[in-house]
Amino acid sequence: MTRLIESGKKAEQIYITIGHSTPVITLETYFDAFTEYSNRNDKETQEYFEKEGLSFTITDEETVIKAQINKLEQLVGYMYVDEIDKQQLMYIIGAMRGKYLK
Repeated sequence: MTRLIESGKKAEQIYITIGHSTPVITLETYFDAFTEYSNRNDKETQEYFEKEGLSFTITDEETVIKAQINKLEQLVGYMYVDEIDKQQLMYIIGAMRGKYLK
């Protein structure tokens, strides 16, 4: 599963493949893997910019998390899933916002 996440697949693309009934379950189960992949990609980007002598602004963790949560909200809006699934995802995103953005 984590290999699919590392390859850039989104939860809404893989939840059926692994037997989950909704993308919500996939996000809840593999949240750490989705976050790790995103963070690793950020670090690789920073290293590339530094190697090429380009400027790269390092942002604090809370700003990064806020941007990731906002992106999740946008993705939910574009998903081709039932309205109930969208509501569940938005509930989880709200809980994440409360947990990580105090």
